[in-house]
Amino acid sequence: MLYFERHGQGAGLPLIFVHGFCETSEIWKDFVKPLTLSKTILTVDLPGFGRSSALDGPFSIDQVADAVAQWLREQSIAGAVFVGHSLGGYVCLSLAARYPEMVKGLVLFHSTVFPDTPEKKANRDRIISFVKQNGVLPFIDTFVPGLFFDASIPAAREVHRIARQTSVNSLINYTVAMRDRSGHPEVLESPGLPKLIIAGKSDQSVPIDMSREMAKISQNYRYMELDNNAHMGLFEAPDDTRAIITSFSNQILGFKL
Repeated sequence: MLYFERHGQGAGLPLIFVHGFCETSEIWKDFVKPLTLSKTILTVDLPGFGRSSALDGPFSIDQVADAVAQWLREQSIAGAVFVGHSLGGYVCLSLAARYPEMVKGLVLFHSTVFPDTPEKKANRDRIISFVKQNGVLPFIDTFVPGLFFDASIPAAREVHRIARQTSVNSLINYTVAMRDRSGHPEVLESPGLPKLIIAGKSDQSVPIDMSREMAKISQNYRYMELDNNAHMGLFEAPDDTRAIITSFSNQILGFKL
């Protein structure tokens, strides 16, 4: 069972915000507030994070997408615009590939369509070994600061607080799932799906060259690069990223820009 919150009562398709690795739907709390004046917003906890039940592990990103699809059916949501941060983007890409009728627009927020490189896979393996030996908290203490361009901002402490709630099983099982996931460049190449790519120039998790490569293969897309931003543009550039997501979703929903 997936926990979610509904905000706003806008007409038309909802916007569904999907959090990243070692996060919960709580990260979107302040970001979505201005959007609720005109749109229906849903923020969801992925399986095993926050207040959502965990999947039996090990599992794949495709199985997580299946769980999201089942949740959509339970809520009688036939289609939505999805905003996926990092891991959330991987889940949304799988959803778009497996259930294209459900995804009417896709925002990849510091995420990538490409599978892990050999170097990234090796790093995932090191994380798994470290967490098995040392537990969640020492990993989180080093992981969260690296997500930010400036780790001294208050938001970094808030993300750290949320991330520390991650269970050992969820951390390990999702690390395996991310390591072994398939790429979905065909989703970007599809002219029928509107897409928005938001990239941080200082992002160490999704390097800017990778995001620029995604833009080269995309059709029917918008692209935004953020200066002085790493992997957390929703905190480091909330006004700019919220504005482009609003414009993007308005276009899909048929609102006048």
